[in-house]
Amino acid sequence: MCTFKLENAKQDADFWSHMHDMQTATIEVHKGLIATAERGVAKGETGRAEAAVCVLMRLHEEFKRCIKTQTIPPFSLVLIVVVVVWLLGGVRFG
Repeated sequence: MCTFKLENAKQDADFWSHMHDMQTATIEVHKGLIATAERGVAKGETGRAEAAVCVLMRLHEEFKRCIKTQTIPPFSLVLIVVVVVWLLGGVRFG
């Protein structure tokens, strides 16, 4: 009877050891997925910041042109409105 219990205990220990190893492997995979997602987020944030700089530079150039010509063409008005609304947080690009 003791041999049977000892064998069952060994099988249980092997089973739980295997489950532990499987969970450890799953955790490592999840950590890899998180790292990949974090790199993607960082890249996206960089791209968003670069896009914001480009929009503001374009707006600056448009303002300089309007001041130089002392006119505000319709495209300039649209650009100005879009950027102001965007800066105020009413429009999300991306």
